[in-house]
Amino acid sequence: MRLLIRNVRLRLDQDEEQLPEIVAQKLGIRSRLVRDIKIARKAWDARREEVRAVYNLEVKVDLKSSLVDRVLRLPGVSAYAPTEPTAIKLGSRPLRFAPVVIGMGPAGLFCALALAQAGYRPLVLERGRDVDQRVRDVEEFWRGGPIDPESNVQFGEGGAGTFSDGKLTTRIGDSRVARVLDTLTEFGAPGRSGI
Repeated sequence: MRLLIRNVRLRLDQDEEQLPEIVAQKLGIRSRLVRDIKIARKAWDARREEVRAVYNLEVKVDLKSSLVDRVLRLPGVSAYAPTEPTAIKLGSRPLRFAPVVIGMGPAGLFCALALAQAGYRPLVLERGRDVDQRVRDVEEFWRGGPIDPESNVQFGEGGAGTFSDGKLTTRIGDSRVARVLDTLTEFGAPGRSGI
């Protein structure tokens, strides 16, 4: 059975390797019945004196049918069925020119990736500099230096989110978020691998 378990909290002195034991304790089952855990979401709660990591977890467990109802009545626990992202309709007409994507922020990069996966050869244009140079330019500005109109918080590789926490529009409930996270992991970002 697959479950979504919300608001699992870890203290700073606890390790993610302890999550199976903590999940088993929360569910009132033996830890050997917890088969797989994927981190669906991780956030930090610093509202109290003790900072904690707060997780939403996708968990696979082996439960006897007699335990299912009891487990599903626990706060923050629900049955989980992964949903497939909505398929993107692809055009069938050939293009005379390569599609042009403006900006190398997350939206531009994923747009270019989708076009490339559909067989097109997109041209990606970015007004600013690469992210390493942008960081140096922005830090110089924050120290009182001049603003570079071509390399600043708004323009450059990584988009405006490079200097913010990226919460403008995350669409957390959207099924395509998993595809984005998995793609980022595939190209080297920290993963949502099983524990």
